[in-house]
This record gives sequence, structure tokens and C-alpha cells, in this order.
Amino acid sequence: MIIGDPIRTVAPTALPVSLSEFKAHERILSDEEDAYLAGLLRVATEYAEQYTGLSLITSTWTQTFSAFAETNPTRNAPLILRRRPLQAVLSVEYLADTTTSATLDPTSYRVLRIGSDMTPGAIALVYGGSWPTTFTDDEAITVTYRAGFGDDHNAVPEMIRHAIQMAAGTWYGFREDVIMGSTLAELPSTSRALLREWRPLGVA
Repeated sequence: MIIGDPIRTVAPTALPVSLSEFKAHERILSDEEDAYLAGLLRVATEYAEQYTGLSLITSTWTQTFSAFAETNPTRNAPLILRRRPLQAVLSVEYLADTTTSATLDPTSYRVLRIGSDMTPGAIALVYGGSWPTTFTDDEAITVTYRAGFGDDHNAVPEMIRHAIQMAAGTWYGFREDVIMGSTLAELPSTSRALLREWRPLGVA
């Protein structure tokens, strides 16, 4: 793990593609491989989230920062929350000194870009405000937030759901890395093309 990477602390309660949907997609009638198929869906979902930076189904995340405004306290730079779409910021905690953890008053900051699926959400100061002083530490600030399209598969864009089904279906059909003397791509090209549309836009 790299310091500052978002960490999922509360997992989603559903997958973006249900087992019954996937079996219908693959025309599978037997229940004998249900556990294996469910595993493929989980792997395809994890890959899609890592590739796009999205949180597909509602999850809770924590993300740490070393300082509120980098090395320039007058800059008031926002804290970028990398899992999207952002639903809500639950808390912003910081080390005031070596032993004291404090919670930032929600009225002292603004939450930006809630619901944006292409641009990460952020926390910015209210106009005229200033960040508190923190203890020097790589993880001086911890932000807890919720991100995701919604609580079940119906909220996830169809393009992403189709990409997950296609990836899982390819892995179901070809269960080894090497097929007929060639190496299978890390992700089927069509799935990758569909997911590429959801990679994040740059943030100024």
C-alpha cells in the first residue's frame, strides 16, 4: 500500500453484476460452478474499480494526507478524494499533536463535486477560512467518506456492467494465462475499451 491510497473500510453489500445475470449472459443452466462464477465476478469487479478508480457499489473509504495545504498554508489547496463518485464526507480527523486527534468542524469546509463520476470529489475550505495546524506525519489527516453509484447493480452504468460480464466471461472460457501458444491479455480488449471511457479526468 502507498501512503495516501484510499482504503475500503466498509465493503459493498452487492456486486454490480448478479450471479443470475452473469449465468444468463453465459447461457449457463447448471448450478455446479456457482462459487467459481461468483469469484470471477468479484475479480472482474475489482479489476474494473482499480482500472477506473471508481467505487461501483456504495462503499466506505478512508484516505490519508500529510498536510492540509502541502508546504504553503496560504494556498488552501483542496484535499482530493480519489474514489468516485463521491457520495458524502463522513469525517475529517487530524493529529493536532503527538497524542491528540481532533475532528474538523464540517462547517469549516466545503465538499466539492458530489456525484461526479468523471472528476474526483474534494474538500475545500469555506471562503475566508484557514486550515488548522497539524502534527508533522505522513498520515496526519484521515478523511472517511462514502463513494459509489448506489447500493445495488441497478445504479451502475450499463457500459461498466457489460465490461465486467465480458471480462468474467472471457476468464470463464479461458482458465489459463497461455492459450494456443499466445498470452492472454490482462483484460479483454473490448472490456478495456468500455472501461477506458470511465478513467478519471485531470483535476487542475
